[in-house]
Amino acid sequence: MLQQTQRSAAATSSPLLYVQNTVLRNEQFHTSLLGFAIDANGNVPPVFKIGGRQTQKSQFSGVDTGIAADKSGRVYSTGPNLDAIAVWPAGSNGDVSWTAYFEAGCDDFSPWGIRLALDRAGHVWVACLQGQDPYESAIFEYPAVPADAKGPIVSKWMRKITGSKTGLTVISAIALNGKGQVSVQTSGSILTFADTARGDVAPLSSLSGDMTQLGYMGPSSMKYDSQGQLLACRTGNFGANPTLLRFAPGAQGNDAPISSLSVPACSAFTLDSQDNIFIGFNNSILVYAAGAAGTAQPVRTISGSLTNLSGAGSVSF
Repeated sequence: MLQQTQRSAAATSSPLLYVQNTVLRNEQFHTSLLGFAIDANGNVPPVFKIGGRQTQKSQFSGVDTGIAADKSGRVYSTGPNLDAIAVWPAGSNGDVSWTAYFEAGCDDFSPWGIRLALDRAGHVWVACLQGQDPYESAIFEYPAVPADAKGPIVSKWMRKITGSKTGLTVISAIALNGKGQVSVQTSGSILTFADTARGDVAPLSSLSGDMTQLGYMGPSSMKYDSQGQLLACRTGNFGANPTLLRFAPGAQGNDAPISSLSVPACSAFTLDSQDNIFIGFNNSILVYAAGAAGTAQPVRTISGSLTNLSGAGSVSF
């Protein structure tokens, strides 16, 4: 039976910061799912922790994975060792396994993993490599997982975007904007597809070129803020400093970012409803003010032994 620990109404009434936390132990990756209060600061314990033997047995562990939560508080997680999306019910806490999962239709290719996002309707969006060698990238839209879903469920994708016209190669991040359009980072470019796009179609717009400063991105994160501005990560590979780039709404072609923020890492970041920036970095979460740019420093940090943080690989609200 799924074991759960009750949380107080005060703890669950505000949005939570969800963290997929991974540590390498005895040459194996072990993952826990943590939830922190939105105003957490310093060495504070998480509101909940999903982790332990039962959680690990579910195989949703490893690196370059994703986490998300729906409006009801259900937690979704992906893992590189199993091509599926797992769902934990709201209020889950302790050493528990998922209650429902579905195959994501990808042929996963470590170390990139599969990318995960939820839209306002609760539809599950997945970006990944799929098919047999030669591999090709694809974007899938799945319907919302039923509230009473149990065990393995059959979930047929609603839309699939893939093919030579799409320009999709290895996808490193996925984001949804307020217009129902989906954007992905892929091999130094950001491609945005129309809200009706399906099959082998060209993107609505492409953002790439020297002026964008995108360059190599690697496994990454990408988010739209409340103003429609796009925040994308330029990772620190090949000598480049990790930088969070901000693009104006509708940026395309060889458009330069309107600002940039120097950070220690940005492969795992998210935004709250006020556009504050939360960055997972090793055993801490760094919080930057909305609109932070240049060499601005975090306004607070979640870190310390009580947090249970050991390797924040994915963060989400």
